[in-house]
Amino acid sequence: MTNSSVGFPQFYQIQQILDRFSDRYSEANVWHAWEALLEDAKKKPLPFTEEISSGIGDQRVKDNA
Repeated sequence: MTNSSVGFPQFYQIQQILDRFSDRYSEANVWHAWEALLEDAKKKPLPFTEEISSGIGDQRVKDNA
C-alpha cells in the first residue's frame, strides 16, 4: 500500500486503535479487523492531502460539516 491510498496520519491512528484492541482481544480477531480496514482502504482510496474525516467506509463525514 502506498501513501496515495491511505495517508500516514490515518494509518498511524488505525495502528493505535488496533494496538488497543490487541490488549483486549485475541491476536486472530485483531488481524481480521486489520484486514477489513485494509480492504476498505483499497475500495475508497483517499488522496494524501484530503482532509481527515471521521467514520468508516461509506459513512465517512467531513469534520467541518
